[in-house]
Amino acid sequence: TNRHWTDPNPILHPVVHSLKAYLRTLCSETSVRLFLDLHGHALKPGAFFYGCGASDIQQALLPRIASLGTRDICFPSSRFKFAKAHSKTARAE
Repeated sequence: TNRHWTDPNPILHPVVHSLKAYLRTLCSETSVRLFLDLHGHALKPGAFFYGCGASDIQQALLPRIASLGTRDICFPSSRFKFAKAHSKTARAE
């Protein structure tokens, strides 16, 4: 369902649709400074972060600090650039 972030169908993707509606409401009331898309990956063990573009070093700050606090998070496995195929995911918006 992550690939349907841009235009989620309320019937087929109710969680994504509801989350986007909630975030729109939240953004109208306050400033959202952080959005985490937490999930597992079939081919990558351990914890890591995906970001949206490495042009802003702030996006790597939380993953780096988190990796310093535990061996469970692998900063080198984190990625901050994404392929065009991911352009409709939550991390790209």
